[in-house]
Order: sequence, then C-alpha cells, then structure tokens
Amino acid sequence: MSRRSWLPAQTGLRTQAGLLPQRTAAALRVGAWPDFVIIGGQRCGTTSLYDYLTQHPEIAPAARKEIHYFDNHYDRGPAWYRAFFYRASVRRLFSPCLTGEATPYYLFHPHAAARLAADVPAAHLIVMLRNPIDRAYSHYLYEVRLGNETAPFAEAVAREAERVRTTPGELQPAGTYDPAHQHFSYLSRGVYVQQLRTWERHFARSQMMIIISEAFFAQPGQALAKCLAFLGVQDTNWQPPRFEKRNYHGPYEGISLPLRRQLEAYFAAPNQALVDWLGYDPGW
Repeated sequence: MSRRSWLPAQTGLRTQAGLLPQRTAAALRVGAWPDFVIIGGQRCGTTSLYDYLTQHPEIAPAARKEIHYFDNHYDRGPAWYRAFFYRASVRRLFSPCLTGEATPYYLFHPHAAARLAADVPAAHLIVMLRNPIDRAYSHYLYEVRLGNETAPFAEAVAREAERVRTTPGELQPAGTYDPAHQHFSYLSRGVYVQQLRTWERHFARSQMMIIISEAFFAQPGQALAKCLAFLGVQDTNWQPPRFEKRNYHGPYEGISLPLRRQLEAYFAAPNQALVDWLGYDPGW
C-alpha cells in the first residue's frame, strides 16, 4: 500500500471545501503571519484551548484551525498560508488585534520548527502536554473513529516501529507527506522532550508556553488567563461564557493494567528527561 493511496478518497473534497474560507480571505486582499501558533500535542486539549482563545475580543481566528502549512503543505508557499489570516489593519476595524492557528502535528514533525522559525521567528508558541499513555490511547481511539485504525490498541503500539519507519530526511522535501508518520505515531509523539529540544534549537524558551493538559482540564480558567498574559492581550481576566470541551468524545474504557504498566516502563526515562527540561514534575 503506497503512502498516498492510503488516504481516504474524500480527502480531495474536504480540501476543496476547506479552501473556501481561504479563497474568500484572499479576495479581500488579506494576508498576515500569525502572532501565535499552538503547535501541539495532538489529543492534549488544543482544540478547546484554541476555541477559548479565539472567542477573546482581542483575538481573531484563522480561516480554519489546522492549516498544516509547516508540516504537510509547505510547498504551497507563504501567500497560500498567509491568506488564512486577516491583516492587522483589517482586524483592527473589528477590534481583534492578534491572530493565530493550531496544528498539533507541528510539534512532532521534524522540520516544522525550522520552517516556522524561518518565516515567523517572533511567533509565540503554545505547547500542551498530556500524560503520554493517555494521549496515545486517545490518539488511537481518534484514528479508530476516522476509520484509519483497525488493530487493537496493544497491537497498534507493538507495531508502531514497523509501521512508522519514515526518516526525517524523507520528510525534508516540502510537500512530502507520510500518513503513517502522522496517524500511527502513538508512542513516538509522547516522547515530548525530544520534540521540545528540536523546537528549542529554533526558538527561545521565553517564546514557548508549556501547558500541562491535566491542569488545563481541571482548571481551564487559570490556564487560559496565563495563556492570555503570555500572548500580551490587554484583558487577561476575560473568560468565555462556558468552558465547553471541544473534540471530546466522552469517557472510554481504560487500558488494561498490564499494558499500562508496560507503557509506564516505556515512558519512564523520557518522562524523567522531561522533568529535567521543564524544571518541575507534571505529575504523571
């Protein structure tokens, strides 16, 4: 099975539909670089956080949340990307001043950091990190719902090294895309410290805000206030009318205890390295 033929047939239709807001924006002669980017991780609460942020009266959303420019569509060029955002001069007519997007695959993609740094070196970056075991299982269930995954969870994680074999060099050419690297990287994405070190080579730590997902889920208002202060909006006390969870599909059956113990052992060293990098224990 080829990498590209693996994609669902309806991808082209979704792409065309997704381009409509972008084409409308282009017709309005807009095109800014984002002020902030939520770069990941996937299944860590990024959809909810982006929804809360873009309800703020000083923040305007992109034409769509996940643009996938710095990972899958870098070959389309900056004009294509910038047309998803209203210029600051246009945004000020309607009060919002900041704009941004959220593509969780950026954190894991080996070349997204260098590309984003080359184009938007002053961007504020927001990273959400969740217990990597829970993140992996949520990611797995998401792929099952999409119809991409049919194997049981234990088999899926056992086969990850076999399925996800693309090297960073193979993903270097702009426009190169490997579905397995994006969709079946259940455990690899949870080795957060490796990804953060890559981003740290291109951005100052002061440009990166780390949010622990469990704390965000427990007290979204506090996390949002810190995020708004990080972005530099005037009203950091603002809150949405309701903190509704987005892209949430309810509780799910837990992972079997033996498998969880196996995964705890797998993540023990990476999690300790993350504690050293963060300077605190996220509590996993």
